[in-house]
Amino acid sequence: MTDSQITQEILRYIEDSSYDYAVLIDGEWGCGKTYYIKNSLIKDIVSHEGEKENGRKVKYISLYGCKSVQDIQENLVWSVAEEAIDKLKDNAKPENKGTISKISNNVLLSSRKIGNAVMKKFAPEADTYSIVSDWLIMNNYIFVFDDLERCDCPINEVFGLINGLVEHEGTKVILVANEKEISQGVDDSNEALEYLVALEKGIDWPKNEERNSYLNRQRNTDVIKVQELERRRRWLFPTKDMSENYKKIREKLIGVTLRYEPDVEQIILLMVEKSIISDDDKQILMDGMRSMKSVMDYYRHHNLRTFQFFLSKATYLLARMDEVSVLDEYVQCIKASVIDECFRAAVKYKANIKPGKWEQEINTTKDNPRFKSILNYVEKGEFVLEDYKADINKYTEELKQSVMSDDPFNLLYNQYYYHSQKWCEDNIELMIKRLEEDKYPRYTYTKMLIILVRLVSYGFKEEYLSRVKAAMINNVQNSPNAIKVDNDLFFIEDSELKAQIKAAIDEINQAIESSGETARRKNINEILHSNNWVDELDGFINPSGNRYVDDMAIFCQADSDEWCRVFREADSEQIDSFRHTLSELYPRNVIRKSAEKDLPVIKEILDKLKPEDESDLIKKACVGWLIYQFTEIVKSYITEE
Repeated sequence: MTDSQITQEILRYIEDSSYDYAVLIDGEWGCGKTYYIKNSLIKDIVSHEGEKENGRKVKYISLYGCKSVQDIQENLVWSVAEEAIDKLKDNAKPENKGTISKISNNVLLSSRKIGNAVMKKFAPEADTYSIVSDWLIMNNYIFVFDDLERCDCPINEVFGLINGLVEHEGTKVILVANEKEISQGVDDSNEALEYLVALEKGIDWPKNEERNSYLNRQRNTDVIKVQELERRRRWLFPTKDMSENYKKIREKLIGVTLRYEPDVEQIILLMVEKSIISDDDKQILMDGMRSMKSVMDYYRHHNLRTFQFFLSKATYLLARMDEVSVLDEYVQCIKASVIDECFRAAVKYKANIKPGKWEQEINTTKDNPRFKSILNYVEKGEFVLEDYKADINKYTEELKQSVMSDDPFNLLYNQYYYHSQKWCEDNIELMIKRLEEDKYPRYTYTKMLIILVRLVSYGFKEEYLSRVKAAMINNVQNSPNAIKVDNDLFFIEDSELKAQIKAAIDEINQAIESSGETARRKNINEILHSNNWVDELDGFINPSGNRYVDDMAIFCQADSDEWCRVFREADSEQIDSFRHTLSELYPRNVIRKSAEKDLPVIKEILDKLKPEDESDLIKKACVGWLIYQFTEIVKSYITEE
């Protein structure tokens, strides 16, 4: 039932005088029952009773941790403490009235232990609950008893006390609990005896057709599995979801059971609104609500206490982002990711979700968090600012190599055909502005040229295409890695359009090649003089860490003597690492256009590099393998010719 449906039924119950009974609001742990009771239901009951001349007062009592009926009675007394003190003053001995009047206010503000001690001093003959129940009219109250399943007192004693309020005092009582947990905890004192009976050999145990034949063969053996023992006990002493004992106990007291099924999203929105998070961050949270709902659905964990836990952690993490330097254009995206990572970590932590062995082996993204600092904070409470900064900076670099879905380039490429000319021109200007600021990764350049050539063919100004080409050339020339624009256009069927796009790409690549040759040569020579030359060379040819390396002439950018010097000075590990880089530059069964420039230098290297010049046997073998790899590259292109 929804909030409004339960509220409507409770208000009807309050006015029902046909017979005396209590109402139970049943719901899963953490589903928001208490939140609904305190923030909605009690307010509606108070408003309802306020319309009457002698409206009843609502008293909320949590039974969490109560170990005896006396504890429950004490909680009940303190819920009506103000009225009880007034009655105590009226009924105290004359010589004590003045003293009680002076200390009554302090009693109300004191701890329960102090208050109980004061009451016992002035009324030692009877327990506090008896005094209060004698002096107060209990049906002037509506009692809400929450956390019934967390009460350590035997359920029959609890229900006996509450039944006294309902049946003898005519009091309206609302119980709030997870009934499944109550019924499972009823009278398990005979469980050990049940297991002993289940071990009895003289019983002809029936087969369990649902189990495999191996377990069936164990029916009358001396040694049985634990699963089989449990099956036998349950067969002899059948139990349902709710024990028969509990059914009998509840039958007399509880007249109506209302199943609470909250609107989780609505409650979460209210929690967010009441939080101390800034308004901008609240909006980011709300924008991610659909994703959060899918996470809760995936892990079957719709627990509002978990959301409160997450909200506390997220509030702190978002506040600490002020200490991290982030470009304005990435702030909102990073905050959204922080919130998402924090929520996933909180749900998995509270639901005790552990990755299976196969998930650990394949290292899935779902169980490989982007922000390990957040996972550490959520699970262990340890926040390390430097780790948090490092995670954010790393993610910022990833964002720089990606393009957001609402970026003008993506909007143009995917949506131009159902918008107006004005819309396209506005987004072209925005895209060119970002391109001139070098905001786009290189892999977007081909698609950008495709959409501009296409729009120019429709009649848009050629100036747009010229500005884009100029910005691209400038960006690549000023980059430490002058990589050409990809000219693979196999997916375009229109031959005329393909020719125009290829012409634009060739123009850019020629400009890059002619102006960047000297700079690239200088870069390669600098790399070859570095102690860490293999890693730097690898970063030079594949700066973005892509799966495949671009077609790029490398060996022609330094003379063969320089390459041979590097190989002779290198150790075995460096030679081995370089061979991996070489296989990426010239993979098998792939013909590189750059080979036309590189092959002459590679042939010179083969003439000059000799394994026998090496004294170390392992180094000699590594150089031999490198020579073999170079030889295979040369052979593949000779065959091709």
